[in-house]
Amino acid sequence: NMGGSILTYDKAYTYLADDHAFNWTSIALRENPNDYWEMTVHPEWAQGYNIFDSDPHFYEFPIAMLVGPNAISAGDIMPLLYKHLPNLKMFGEPTAGAFGAIAGIELNFDGYFGTYQDGTFYEPEHPDVFLSHLEHPVDFPMWFTKESLAMGKDNVREKACAWINGTLSVADNTNNNNIRIYPNPSSSFIKISSDLADSRIEIINSLGQIVLNIDNYKMDDFINIEKLNSGVYLINVYCNSKLSGTSQFIINK
Repeated sequence: NMGGSILTYDKAYTYLADDHAFNWTSIALRENPNDYWEMTVHPEWAQGYNIFDSDPHFYEFPIAMLVGPNAISAGDIMPLLYKHLPNLKMFGEPTAGAFGAIAGIELNFDGYFGTYQDGTFYEPEHPDVFLSHLEHPVDFPMWFTKESLAMGKDNVREKACAWINGTLSVADNTNNNNIRIYPNPSSSFIKISSDLADSRIEIINSLGQIVLNIDNYKMDDFINIEKLNSGVYLINVYCNSKLSGTSQFIINK
């Protein structure tokens, strides 16, 4: 999806979902074009992004969403909405991360124009985590291969269809093993949920430094992160001394 109206997806979502009304995204505006992080949240704008689901019916079967790096703007935001569907899995690669709104710049050169991003989106429960340039993780990270294209096959679609048809389980995803971190973002404690057995866990900061190492981690046990600074972290999960999966989470304080 190359972008467009955010509200385009509401009707499809309410047809598929078994949800009540909820507020899923809002917008912050840039106060200083020279300072990327100087933003002001505008909670009243969130009223445009409320979901009101009064349909008593919903779709209870598996749903596959195919995503990739050519999806921008509203194409970034659509997976953010559809992640609320518990029966949906995403296949492909993360979207471009180009959340936000743009404004024009007058360049005074014939045939040329410029834009800059004057707003960005955030989830209402985390108003200080702006979504621009953040990757939205997929459940089955994969992409096209030379071999599949040469044979005229779309291997991403085929894997999605295999999962829908019940011939592929989430546990078959060797790149991710259905690793989930929650709450995410967090300020004090996190849990890791996965199809893996007890594992060794590494938490790595944005500088590539291992800041926490846990042997024999039992899935769904609490991990205290109160001593770690705000920022984006990676978690590596090892089973039998082999890296079995990686996921990302955010610490907000």
